Amino acid sequence: MRPIFSPSMAKLAGLIVSATSLAACVSDTDPTDPPIASSSVAPVSSPAPVSSSSTPVSSTPAPVSSAVASSVPAATTVRVQAQDYDRFNEADAMREGATAGRCSQGDFDLVNTTDNNGTCAAGYTAAGEWLEFDVTGLVAGTYNLVARTSSGLDGKRIDFTVGGNAVGTVTSPNNGWDIYANVSINNISINGTNAVIRASFPDGAINLNYFELKPTGAPASSTPAVSSSSAPTSSAPASSTPAPSSSSVAMSSSQAPVPSSSSVAASSTPAVVTPADADLAAGEASYAQHTCQICHAYKENGVFAALGGADFNINSVIAAKGFDGLVTSIADTMPKGGANKCIDDCALDTAAWMLEIAKTVTTPLSCNANELSYGLRTARLLNVLELKNSLVDLNLISESDFKDSYEYTSGAAGKSRYSVNTSVGIEETRLDKLMAAAENLSIIAAQKTKQQASCGDNCKQAFLNKAEKLYRRPLTNEEKAEFNTIFTEYTGDAALEVAFYAAISSPSFVYKSEVGIPVAQAKAQNMNIGQFADGSSKLNAVDNNAYVLTNYELATALSYMYTGSTPDDALLNAARDNKLNTEAQILTQIDRLMQTKRGKEHTGNFGATWFLADTVLGATRLDPKLTPNIKADMAREVRETFKRVIYDDSVPFGDLYGGDETVLNRRLAQYYGVSTPSNGNNDWAVTTTTERGGVLTSGAFMVSTASDAFTRPIIRAVEVRELMLCHVVPPPNNITLPADQQEALKEQREQALAAIQSDFQAGTLTSREYFERQTDYPACKSCHERIINPLFGLEDFDAYGLPRTVQNGVKANGVGVANLPVDNTGTLFGFVEPGTESESFAFTGTKDLGKQMADLPAVKECLATNTFRWLTHLPIEKKAYSKQANGAIDEQVLLSEEQEDAYACIKQDLVAELDSTNNPKNVYRKVGTLDLIRLRRSIDASQLQN
Repeated sequence: MRPIFSPSMAKLAGLIVSATSLAACVSDTDPTDPPIASSSVAPVSSPAPVSSSSTPVSSTPAPVSSAVASSVPAATTVRVQAQDYDRFNEADAMREGATAGRCSQGDFDLVNTTDNNGTCAAGYTAAGEWLEFDVTGLVAGTYNLVARTSSGLDGKRIDFTVGGNAVGTVTSPNNGWDIYANVSINNISINGTNAVIRASFPDGAINLNYFELKPTGAPASSTPAVSSSSAPTSSAPASSTPAPSSSSVAMSSSQAPVPSSSSVAASSTPAVVTPADADLAAGEASYAQHTCQICHAYKENGVFAALGGADFNINSVIAAKGFDGLVTSIADTMPKGGANKCIDDCALDTAAWMLEIAKTVTTPLSCNANELSYGLRTARLLNVLELKNSLVDLNLISESDFKDSYEYTSGAAGKSRYSVNTSVGIEETRLDKLMAAAENLSIIAAQKTKQQASCGDNCKQAFLNKAEKLYRRPLTNEEKAEFNTIFTEYTGDAALEVAFYAAISSPSFVYKSEVGIPVAQAKAQNMNIGQFADGSSKLNAVDNNAYVLTNYELATALSYMYTGSTPDDALLNAARDNKLNTEAQILTQIDRLMQTKRGKEHTGNFGATWFLADTVLGATRLDPKLTPNIKADMAREVRETFKRVIYDDSVPFGDLYGGDETVLNRRLAQYYGVSTPSNGNNDWAVTTTTERGGVLTSGAFMVSTASDAFTRPIIRAVEVRELMLCHVVPPPNNITLPADQQEALKEQREQALAAIQSDFQAGTLTSREYFERQTDYPACKSCHERIINPLFGLEDFDAYGLPRTVQNGVKANGVGVANLPVDNTGTLFGFVEPGTESESFAFTGTKDLGKQMADLPAVKECLATNTFRWLTHLPIEKKAYSKQANGAIDEQVLLSEEQEDAYACIKQDLVAELDSTNNPKNVYRKVGTLDLIRLRRSIDASQLQN
């Protein structure tokens, strides 16, 4: 009977594997510590430390925190964070919410949040649960209690009591779990300097980030006043908190809550204010939230852009108007199309943040050829494709043996949702799937091994040979002893099956170790990691607190970078023989790996992932001509086109966007209506076309940026900027604006729609006209006027990916007027940053846009950015950070300042390589030789998101 390791056992034992907690565990420098758990029974790891006390360890308090607010003569606002509770009632013993980091500590369910001034929020609440807080630092008087809440359901409440007396109830708006709002109870009397405040959850299904006690200036009454709760007063995009029924693996944080600024009026008659009155963190958030950077991107030396107008120097503005004058201007006129939407503290904080930006001194990038770069010291969970490829390539299973039910989700990053897994652990759902896969695939692996080795009932050695391939390194003596025990306790097929079950479920297989050994140990072993151009040893220049990947870890990294699968025998032999030391040796292996069948497949997958080609597979259309086979062919067209640009040295890089050829099979060529030399559906041939060429004109791009009813020119425009130019297009206002501003936005949109309603009913509008007119109102102009709508010239392809010059009108019901002429003229404003009026070109149709884009510096930089992310799993710069729909950063691990500087030089070198050779393959190869692949640093707490 094989050992069973159930998810519930893992949870009870606290054995949830997380790369974040693993990084914390290996952050010390004791060389005797094992780099990764070597247990061959189940995927386990040392869990992150968890306090045994019922009261969680508080994060460093802000000046307005509850339990440490200082006594002052006048009452001030006191903020009480949810994680700083003193007593609680947790109705559900099952641990939910954060499983690692600060928010996993304590016994009440908390979730991570990036909401304003928050670190953790009370989440996964159930009816009957409550939190109680001992609040100090008060002054007797009357307060308004403002609670910061979110919910994905209607009518969810929090009851508040002060000193055991009920003072009111707040009800969270249903804005979703990621959008927090302020809800209030007014005129609460507090008669002393301390108060016991309880927040009870009568319904559950509501999150609480914090609550604030804001003094009204009125004296306290003899008893607490019971007030009605108010409507939400503000909201902001916030955490990645899921609905209560889902699981999540969250990241830790050591960042303290940001202190709130005092409320300072900034309307047309403001009090005199100074930058010292402002909250810079709130200003940074406001600057992003209101998409100020679109119209007013910072240039240098105090100069900001003004989209559609002249640049301005903020220092000159201050000299003329004073700082309070700048605050007034922001409050009265900004954002464009939404004046008076950023007033009071928002205007004050934004003005101060702009001044802070203006302090930035623009200096030329200084790069030293002898300066080393460092990656992250971690362990990465194999994604599903890597796991399947590894087992198939080790000849343990066939492709068809891996069932869809085994597939688990991976961490994703960037616009293209690259599978990163920097800090993705094996929570319950993944554990279930992994153990089910190990349970069933071990039987198949045992039978295949038995047949291949012809070992009968004595297959221990055959298994041990396979186990070394699974672990991608020689087995330790401890591991050999564990496997010997299995073959002693079990016999025949059972022994082989149990052994494979243990190996396939081991962290040594399901995790790629990127932990390394301390540099002192590497030096003691006389490890050779190459030389600088002057012949000096790189190892001697490595920082003493860094780590060096072993030969086998490096072989593993290179193999998954360039094939998406486990190292083959040649690569493992090179690791064993110390032949992965020099850049030449590494490039030899990279070139060999790229030429393998798996390497070419992996390169094609890079292109498909970058350009979201597989999105087309989920497209639905009324016309049956868009068959599943056609959609699959469209996705493969992108793969084949991308591989051709990478592998064929005679094809210039620009052909990826603006070439006159594509790669088709016979079926897709017939669908497109073009002639091809292809001899069949499995024969992919280079095909010359007049209307197509490159990824921009591919069926996959055009179909996935349309719906069954009509094309989606807005989506097409945004995808061109974000996928192909790596521009950052802010999320729309209907996502980012607070709830109290959404109503005005809704009214503007309804007015715009009403103005085109008669034409919509008559079906006399093209897709372009329909979307241009419904975005023609003030709140949308900041993005649509220069950034999005001028790119509507991509309308010369229909929703089926076929070229067109006319279209049926967009109609409320049915088909609109036939043969409306399509306007395929457009303008790209902004080459480096979106919307810059001084940089622009006009184009006619999609192919013309592709040809003119092909040589832009932004296109080349975008190749460097995406190649770096695909191969290293790291963002090359802050601009490349993954974002949530609301624009909030959603990166598993942030770059350190050292990495930012080093990676900027790497980006410069990669672009220079492309400029000098016009060959993207050289960029692709070069990444594998970077020092950061072999050299690692422990993840610092400051790099983890809240």
